[in-house]
Amino acid sequence: RYKGSFFYCIAVIYFGVLAVFRGAVGTDTYNYEVITGSFRDSDGIVGWEPGFVYLVKILQFFTSSDALVIRIISLLFFLGIIRLIFKRGRDWRYFMMAFFVPGYFLAYSMNVLRVGLATLILFYVVVAVMEHGKKVKILFLSFLAIFFQYSILFSLFFVFSTSAKVWSGRRFFWLLGLSFLALCLLYSGMDYLIFNLGAYTVNEYVNPGGFSGLSIVAILLVLLCSIGLSNLPKSVKRKLISFGFIMMLSFYFMASYTYAGLRLLDLLSVSLALTAVLQHTVNERRFNSFFKGGLLFAGLLSGVSTMKGFLEFEGLGESPFLPYHFFWQ
Repeated sequence: RYKGSFFYCIAVIYFGVLAVFRGAVGTDTYNYEVITGSFRDSDGIVGWEPGFVYLVKILQFFTSSDALVIRIISLLFFLGIIRLIFKRGRDWRYFMMAFFVPGYFLAYSMNVLRVGLATLILFYVVVAVMEHGKKVKILFLSFLAIFFQYSILFSLFFVFSTSAKVWSGRRFFWLLGLSFLALCLLYSGMDYLIFNLGAYTVNEYVNPGGFSGLSIVAILLVLLCSIGLSNLPKSVKRKLISFGFIMMLSFYFMASYTYAGLRLLDLLSVSLALTAVLQHTVNERRFNSFFKGGLLFAGLLSGVSTMKGFLEFEGLGESPFLPYHFFWQ
């Protein structure tokens, strides 16, 4: 029976080509080229996540072009997504193609690279849980994700804390151990966090209006409604909806004052959808039409919001998303 594999491959390859063969395109592309260039000097690596630093240093061993290093990272993200899509069954592929690829692929492969890599690894963590992988593997991948972007700790916390069985037996102690080690890691990188928090709250990044983050809130509300109409057990629905709604309100309030709130809202949108997919597997439930429709609508909303941002900043900065051009143009 045809499962849409050819269409999936063509669609992801299209996005992958845009990401890998881009010229000076992507709001943070130029900044990342400058940052990776500073890694060639040992002083430049201070404060950055070690996973990202070592990945860049390995790639710099093979090329002197920092622009090429950034494109190779986009290539690795693309290859990781391709492999990930076919790791599970039809429902998983639907989630990836209806929600994640149209809504987040371009931003995560061309702009917020560290968040993209960390999220990619987070997905592999969830797949390992679905496949009843060894706890050591799950723990290793969890820390690997944190080493690429410290803020992914929130996503890991959300996924595991809302898991239906995470509080039972030895899993509770694994969660405690993960939290303790993560706190130690965050403490060791406190200077970095303070620096970034300051960057989020300076005038250039403050979001003074109460409308900041409304597009992500709309995405989250669609996801919450689709979870409520899904065929998950009622206890799981209550946990996901209550926890997700409280987090959404908290981060939306934060987004009125600081860009950090928008980043957390973005992480929550992916984490909430991913956790709902995980719970379908854990509870041996298939996606119903309401949940599928919610994923598709949320993915389209995210894609439209992303394109709106591209249009608003067309031609601005060193490497705007628009007008798009390939590196040879």
